[in-house]
Amino acid sequence: QPTAAFSTMQNATPFSLSGKTALVTGSSGGIGKGIAKAFAEAGADVIVHYNTRKEGAISTFKEINASCPGKCLGIIHADFRNPKAVDEMFTFVTNNILKDNRLDILVNNAGIVTKLSIEDDDNLSAWHETMAVNLHAPLQLMKLSHSHMKTTSSKQRKGGVIINNTSIHGSRSVEFMTAYAASKAALDSLTRGLACEYAPDGIRVNSIAPGVVPVERTEVAFSDSKVVDMWTPHLPVGRLGTVEDIAQATLVLATNEWMSGTVLTVDGGMMARANMPIRPKPPKPEQIKDDGVNGSKMEKKEIESAGVLFEVPM
Repeated sequence: QPTAAFSTMQNATPFSLSGKTALVTGSSGGIGKGIAKAFAEAGADVIVHYNTRKEGAISTFKEINASCPGKCLGIIHADFRNPKAVDEMFTFVTNNILKDNRLDILVNNAGIVTKLSIEDDDNLSAWHETMAVNLHAPLQLMKLSHSHMKTTSSKQRKGGVIINNTSIHGSRSVEFMTAYAASKAALDSLTRGLACEYAPDGIRVNSIAPGVVPVERTEVAFSDSKVVDMWTPHLPVGRLGTVEDIAQATLVLATNEWMSGTVLTVDGGMMARANMPIRPKPPKPEQIKDDGVNGSKMEKKEIESAGVLFEVPM
């Protein structure tokens, strides 16, 4: 017979986020959407952020509010290549959406995947864009969230959790992924450093480092069985990852109060084997069609004038 203590543990909800609020950046699709839904299923109220995929953000909003205990409080737009837009977005979230409530969880999920030889990155424009979105914006949001979380309490809720979506490329990468890999490695280092700096304020900082997980932008590629067959031998568990695999692991980072400074690799054992396939060299930028992978190109004036758009779909 189980002991009384064990029975209590069995009946508890180990991954409950009831009463918490979370901002999940880049949650209009893919892993971000999966995390937003998992958090709402665990009881959290979430705010969905997007840059280019408004319809995806609306879909996340509707799916959460149709079936989850937690609710989606609304969707908000910001282009993370513009630091001013990041500041404006966070101010709007705290002052206009949360109001007398507080932010308990920040998930830095938004990012761009840059596949380009450094040799072909004229003026290092792709490098700077990658760092702006994948590293500088998350750091900016961590700094803003830390200030908010350590000075704001609501219904006896204090402290908070920050989770960065990095990548297996942060620890071991391949050719032509240099900018992306460097941005993720730096974000992992920030995770470890800020976990120590923010600990006195009751704020934990962790990273989730996914492996090969098909999402909308890679749907066409992974519909080809040859592509799947190329990757599968490198995965000891014998299959590609899913959005749900990553969302469940992120939920652990959000709820386990003794996890901080952790970079949690969820990759089907790929880094244990560490023999990723060789990639072909990609074409120079002028030969690349805008498929959404590297983000839509905007003129400087457009970026500077990009504001924050908040909507609660009917």
